[in-house]
Formats: sequence, structure tokens, C-alpha cells
Amino acid sequence: MPPSGEVFSERRPIQASSPSKQVGESCDSGHGTACISDICLHTRPEPGVGYFCTQRCESDAQCPQDWRCGQVFPTKGGELCVPPEGWTGAAAEPR
Repeated sequence: MPPSGEVFSERRPIQASSPSKQVGESCDSGHGTACISDICLHTRPEPGVGYFCTQRCESDAQCPQDWRCGQVFPTKGGELCVPPEGWTGAAAEPR
């Protein structure tokens, strides 16, 4: 239950005018439209924070250093690069 006086509604991100964010950078405001890969992954329980640009993968070797390839959607091709716990948002180092 939200704290007294706080109301949750449908989250509608601001559309980015041009994708410019690399894998690992925060996409809290523009979501997928801000990411060059067009994929923004939500990694934290809080609704307004913890969004990072990511990319599709088939193995850890295709993900940035310290990231892993994880099954995010229950379908073939549903694997995305997942940041390490505590990631704060910055362009990720390639492997």
C-alpha cells in the first residue's frame, strides 16, 4: 500500500528525441527510446529508478565486463545483458 497521500499511476516515460545512451547508462527518463539498443531494463523494485540500457545476448561473452546474460523473458531470444547488483549507471566496459 502506498504511503498516505501518495498515488501510483501508469508510468509513461518521456520520449527521447534521439537514442544516445550506451549499454549500462541510465534510462530512467527516456526508457527504451533513449537507448541505442532500444532496450531499457528495470532492475530495482522501486518504480521510478533502476532503469539501464541493455542489449540482447546469447552468452556472457556478448555482455559488458561484470555483466551476465540472463533469461529475462520466457521465450527464445529472451536473454538480455543484466548488470551486476548495485549498478549505478555508466557506460559499461566491453569484455
